[in-house]
Amino acid sequence: MIDTGYIASDSIRQRVIKSDENDSSWWYDNIIIKKAPWSSFGGFSTVMDIAIFGQMFLNQGIYGDTRILSPATVHAMTHNQIPGIGARFGEELFPEAEWGLGWSTTGNKKALGYCEPLTSQKAFTHGGGCNITNVLLLNHLLVDPVYELVLSLFYISNVDNLNEARNKWIWIDDFIINTVLSAIIEI
Repeated sequence: MIDTGYIASDSIRQRVIKSDENDSSWWYDNIIIKKAPWSSFGGFSTVMDIAIFGQMFLNQGIYGDTRILSPATVHAMTHNQIPGIGARFGEELFPEAEWGLGWSTTGNKKALGYCEPLTSQKAFTHGGGCNITNVLLLNHLLVDPVYELVLSLFYISNVDNLNEARNKWIWIDDFIINTVLSAIIEI
């Protein structure tokens, strides 16, 4: 991972989404913020770096020839740590929330979207997003050990309403995930 950090590196600075100076989030583009880490910002990354991060989890904590996390750590992070605890997400109620440490684990949880994804029960995901000047940047990382798949998706949407964007985002996720998984013939 070479383009990920709390500071936008020179190699990606020109690719960071810009905001309108008239918007209340104009500070996002301030060059000082791009050169100094702010804990409230999160981080900067690219689709490829996020995919590499997912691949490291798929490889049980190894990327290339380097061990980054122990197999026990990967297991703990990617398996349900809150068995029996339900959750509500928007309009949907889950009898069991199925969360690992930083990852949403699939287990027996049903899809949030409009169709049931073809992912295995061992798949785990993480998503996020931010709103900058009436543009939503949404991201989703899926790792499925059964199908040996890492899928890193970034979307840009001009939808102003986060709930409206969430519904479209989840539908697009389901469609893309199912398209990719249905194309896998052999493992």
